[in-house]
Amino acid sequence: MKREQVKLVKIIICTLLLTCALGWVSSSRVLLPFFAGCEEQTVLEDTDHDGDPESYVLHNRSLSVYANDRLLWQSDEDWMVQSFVLADVNHDTIDDLLMVVWKRGSFGPAKPFWTSRDDRRFSHHLFMYNLRQGQIKPLWMSSALDRPIKSLRIADPDNDGKNELLVQDGSYSLWGWIKASAVSPAFQAWQWKGWGFYQLD
Repeated sequence: MKREQVKLVKIIICTLLLTCALGWVSSSRVLLPFFAGCEEQTVLEDTDHDGDPESYVLHNRSLSVYANDRLLWQSDEDWMVQSFVLADVNHDTIDDLLMVVWKRGSFGPAKPFWTSRDDRRFSHHLFMYNLRQGQIKPLWMSSALDRPIKSLRIADPDNDGKNELLVQDGSYSLWGWIKASAVSPAFQAWQWKGWGFYQLD
């Protein structure tokens, strides 16, 4: 075989291997939680209205909550917290902690009756917690979202006196996430109703 032919075969093989590797990375979501990044945040706010502000610190994909320099709560070590916001989103006049989280598995320890095994791939979740009587407690925790959240903010754009989640969608595909990062997807409005968030028209 001529040298040029050998070189061409090597190029074809390398291209096929690279294509397969990139396809595996994209489909298995191995790198997406890291590629999506993490917002380093520190927020000082009196969320339980006791006169002493709490400190919410997101660092290295871990969220910690302090009161008077005492650690009240820390996110699970298996979670990768992408971002968080503090606002009253379930309309009970108490500020809620909303976290955008990457974790393995669609569910937590409590699985729905129709499944006995959890999906161990990385997926995106929205968790809502509350600070009451000095304790951070879960209020609502989503299973795996159909589409990951690229960005999230809280506002009342329709001026009805109730906050909405304004969400920009990302993609579970690595290339889809890159594409979403290159443009600014429209915000979708979601509002708390009874037990969960429902998309508004």
